[in-house]
Amino acid sequence: MSDGELDEGYSVSQSSSTSSSLTTLPTPSLPRSIDVAEQLKTKISQENFETEMINFFLHSMIPLRCVEDPYFLKMFDALNISDCGLRVLSRRSFCRKIDNFYEKNKNEIKEELNDDQFVCTTVDIWSGKKRSFLGVTCHWISINNLNRISKALACRRFKGSHTYDKISDLINEINSEFNLSPTKIVATITDNGSNFVKAFKMFGVKLQNINIVEDLHIWSITITLNINKVIKTSVELSLIHDQVIKKCNILWKLAGRPKSAEVIQNVLGHILSRPGETRWNSLYDSLRQILRIKNTILNLNRTLEINNKNCLREQNFNYIEEHLKCTTPISEALDIMQVNALLESIEKRFGNYLNFTSPESLNAAIAALSYPHFKKRWLTCVETEFHDRLNFPKHSR
Repeated sequence: MSDGELDEGYSVSQSSSTSSSLTTLPTPSLPRSIDVAEQLKTKISQENFETEMINFFLHSMIPLRCVEDPYFLKMFDALNISDCGLRVLSRRSFCRKIDNFYEKNKNEIKEELNDDQFVCTTVDIWSGKKRSFLGVTCHWISINNLNRISKALACRRFKGSHTYDKISDLINEINSEFNLSPTKIVATITDNGSNFVKAFKMFGVKLQNINIVEDLHIWSITITLNINKVIKTSVELSLIHDQVIKKCNILWKLAGRPKSAEVIQNVLGHILSRPGETRWNSLYDSLRQILRIKNTILNLNRTLEINNKNCLREQNFNYIEEHLKCTTPISEALDIMQVNALLESIEKRFGNYLNFTSPESLNAAIAALSYPHFKKRWLTCVETEFHDRLNFPKHSR
């Protein structure tokens, strides 16, 4: 600050008597105030506002009826969005906008797929709440920037039995909808269920082009059928087995309900595992867990208010113990086969990378060595006899 200035708008004048006087300078005029609503209006349009609301509802998966919730509307009223020329759509209009948004996104995906020559798809069927769905995703490398792109193409309700012809028809319908021809799809990844394998045979895919990875699911189904067949050979054994499983099912169903599951957690200190429909080992594991809570079952039955008729008793636990003794070797064999199958799959898939027998493996090794996070740490997973193929200088090892 100079001697002649104190602050903006003020000046000090020196008199001959060394006294100072403070003189006020004219204050600069402030710019014309701009209406806040006008500012907001220029920042967001009604169309952008609706798009952001659609994204929020779709991403959070909240019910569409919330758009008419009084507290939801009150929140926007408090923000005075009407002063900005914005308004919240009615539920009916909002649903139409979502349908249009879906069609727009689908068309954009179609345009992207038209620009690329080759894609890979995945197909899977899963069930929940006694309903089945078929999902299809698509993956490709963009020819414009070589970025990997993944898109979800469909999540369709799958009604009825999962037969090969229905699977084939639905996959074909989805592929046709996105203009995916057999020459454009270089591979489709799915599980190796017989229904899927037969469905792709209908597409004209030759058996040698279907890469099947061994699945223990088939073994589990076979074992389940055979065990049930053996049990049913004896009327008395079948009656005891069904009675025990019925009582266990009561506990498993209660474990699937929030309130009773909390009670089970408080009494046992852990939750009860429920057997899955497609994995035999899960029944074995669940029965073994039931056997472990033998000493606390009375307290659990009392807390859950289970009828005495449906309570597990000493003779029921004796049967569970005998059943587990008979099936333990099978369960252990399945676990070993599962580990072996996993190791064989890794060896088959990455064998040429682990022994450096292909140009791709050498490129992958260079990429890993160049990445500071990995460097040579991964070399301990590779047999030392293959290290020489990388042509490392000896002093750098």
